[in-house]
Amino acid sequence: MATTGGCIRDADARQRHDQLAGIEPAKVAVLFFDQAIVVEGWAQGIALARERFLEALRQVGVERIGHEGERFDPSVHEAVIYQEQPGAGDQHVQSVLRPGYRLGPQLLRPAQVVVVGPPRNASEGGTPTWPK
Repeated sequence: MATTGGCIRDADARQRHDQLAGIEPAKVAVLFFDQAIVVEGWAQGIALARERFLEALRQVGVERIGHEGERFDPSVHEAVIYQEQPGAGDQHVQSVLRPGYRLGPQLLRPAQVVVVGPPRNASEGGTPTWPK
C-alpha cells in the first residue's frame, strides 16, 4: 500500500510541476502587453485568469519563492547570471528571471535569479563563495 501512496504523491508532484509551467506563458503575455491593448477585454481576461490560477495555487499551499534583494540561497535559487560588485559583502538576488515555487518544505522549482556579490578574485580577507 505504501508503494501506491508513493506513486500518488509522485503523480501529484508531476501534476503540480506541469501546472507551474503554465504560469510563465500567461505572465509573459501580461508583461508584454502594449498599454493600448490592456483595455481590450481579451487582454484583461488573460490577466484575470493568471491571477485566479495563482490564487488557487496559494489556497493549496503553493508559495512563490525568489524576491529581489534577498540573500542568495542555492537551496532555493538557481543563479543564471553572477555580477561582481566591488565592496559587496555577501551575495544577494538582484532580479528574478523566473520565480520558483514550493509546497510546504518541498521545492517544486527553484527561482532563476541574477546574483550580485563580491568579485571572484577578491583580495579582501579570502576567497568568496559564489554560485556555480
